[in-house]
Amino acid sequence: MQKMLKGSTLVLLTNYAQAVKNILDFGAIPDLDDVKTAFANGDAIAAAIHAANAEGELDREVYVPADHKFTFMPVSVSGLKDITITVDGLLLASTHHRHYPVDSRGNVIDAILQFSEVDGLKWQGTGVIDGQGFMWWQREYV
Repeated sequence: MQKMLKGSTLVLLTNYAQAVKNILDFGAIPDLDDVKTAFANGDAIAAAIHAANAEGELDREVYVPADHKFTFMPVSVSGLKDITITVDGLLLASTHHRHYPVDSRGNVIDAILQFSEVDGLKWQGTGVIDGQGFMWWQREYV
């Protein structure tokens, strides 16, 4: 009887772990710092957020895993409802400022995480989001 209970508990934990939208499952590439990776990671973060925000989705959590760093380009999403973003790893804004996207007027998009039309966004976790602001202060001299 105890073996069945342990097995059932294990299955429940496995199902929970798979339900969270891990950015690795959406194409995030850990521990690299090049422009292509930064764009891929920005896209993966946005895709995981959109998946968690899908209509009828019960598990509305996005996960940035521990023990990895993810360099990313700006992420902009809107229309979110009741989303939790758990950051246990390290999110680093890309220092490749010459490759940052531009808006329709030609201005550099420098808001690394931009959310609009949001109702219930929760941040949690043991990780860090580092905007690497020093690069922006010094970019005219670099």
